[in-house]
Amino acid sequence: MSEQTKEQAVSLERKIKDVTDKLLTDGTVEKLVQENVTKGINKALEDLFGNYGPATKEIKAQLESVVVPHLKKHDYSEYLTTLDALMTEVLQATTADNRTLMENFKDFLTTQEIRTIKLSKIFGKFGEHVAAHVETDGLEVNTDDSPCYEAVEIQLEIKEEDRPSWSSMEYANAFLTCEHDETMNVELRLIKFSERMGYRISDRSITNVHSLRYTSKFELFLMSLAQFNTEIELDIKDCEDYVTPEKEPDVSFS
Repeated sequence: MSEQTKEQAVSLERKIKDVTDKLLTDGTVEKLVQENVTKGINKALEDLFGNYGPATKEIKAQLESVVVPHLKKHDYSEYLTTLDALMTEVLQATTADNRTLMENFKDFLTTQEIRTIKLSKIFGKFGEHVAAHVETDGLEVNTDDSPCYEAVEIQLEIKEEDRPSWSSMEYANAFLTCEHDETMNVELRLIKFSERMGYRISDRSITNVHSLRYTSKFELFLMSLAQFNTEIELDIKDCEDYVTPEKEPDVSFS
């Protein structure tokens, strides 16, 4: 190595040393360390308080333990009373064409929460629905006492699905049927999230409701059960009954 080359190497080494000494003494290193420590703390806090972070979960749990019981204890009946009076006033000023829509809207908004209900109660409501709306064409007329149409048969059938061994969720279908008038038939999709919980009505069961104007009281009843996430007790599984149509036949005696 020539003397010139040696001098260049020494000069480069001296420059590197000078730059390093300057960085170590002018506060640059401290500043970089501070910036990266700040970034690290911010990232850790973001993870801690993120949507699924442990701090967020703990805060949510503490808030639920305080807020939810308070909300449950609050009496909302005064609001329902006010709403009921307001809807009644609107109904009185509503034309006949829109009266059904408004009545259904009023009933849906003022429905009291039902936490649990037996399936037999739902079947009974279905019977009332069929009696009020069943097609009477083709039915015989009984004239023993006061004229009335013959009773129609309604049935309830439950089909529970096999649950995979790896899943805690269970599914079942409830079929409410009327052989005489299939337009009355209703299929409810039931779901249970764990063995300790009862079945609930899946929202998918109510997707055929498009207009409150043409929605029956029974459909509104099912909508409220789904809305309130009401627990369904399967006290019956297969059942049949007979209901008499409310419509009175036109009978002339000669």
